[in-house]
Amino acid sequence: MPEVKHKETEHLGMFDYKKEDVPLIVKCLITDLKPKIAVTLLPGLPAYILFMCIRHTDHVNDAEKVQTLLNDTVFGIRKVVKKRHEDVDYTVLWLANTCRFLHNLKQYSGEKQFQVENTPKQNEQCLRNFDLSQYRQVLSDVAVWIYQAVIKCMEEKVQPLIVPAVLEHEAIAGISGNKPSGMRSRASSIARELDSPVIKYCWHMVLTQSSSPKYSNSCFTSSVLEHSTTSCFGRICVTGRRECR
Repeated sequence: MPEVKHKETEHLGMFDYKKEDVPLIVKCLITDLKPKIAVTLLPGLPAYILFMCIRHTDHVNDAEKVQTLLNDTVFGIRKVVKKRHEDVDYTVLWLANTCRFLHNLKQYSGEKQFQVENTPKQNEQCLRNFDLSQYRQVLSDVAVWIYQAVIKCMEEKVQPLIVPAVLEHEAIAGISGNKPSGMRSRASSIARELDSPVIKYCWHMVLTQSSSPKYSNSCFTSSVLEHSTTSCFGRICVTGRRECR
């Protein structure tokens, strides 16, 4: 039997969709997307699909349609991050996708400053009818907000581990043997500084009073680390001045 062969076609890189499908698109790409599923996909896939939808709305010049999609997208991202702000996997997932989406909007905006590294083909695919600079600013603000949520989440996870890590650490045997003599002398000097009565007293205060409701553990940690850092930095500076002489 003879075969029917398809001619090579040039794909436009767009997704056609109906306006009433926007809630479903946001639900599938944002609200219901789990990190364990996202890691099996192409990195930034939700952002790329959303941008391909925007390219089609630009192609047909439907301003109302693109506005609905962008508004629902921003709302969906904020909703997920607010709900999952204590889960670093979700916050990192949407920080990455928000940044990817923002970069796509910049790269294909048609503005010269974002076209420097574009190929001729990419420049042909730039938006022709819409100026989305205001939405880019909104997405930039959302990305900063998510970044702050990521940092806060990580701080809350690391904070309880700081004091035990400092108190229970074990030096790695022989690690100082490969250091230059100057570095070894500085390291031993810092070690003596950390073994000083003042530092010991500070750690004693942490252990005996950190359970007090009037004084939080984070305050003790901050004050002790600040003192340790300042004291050690001062000793290093003194050593450095001596070597310069």
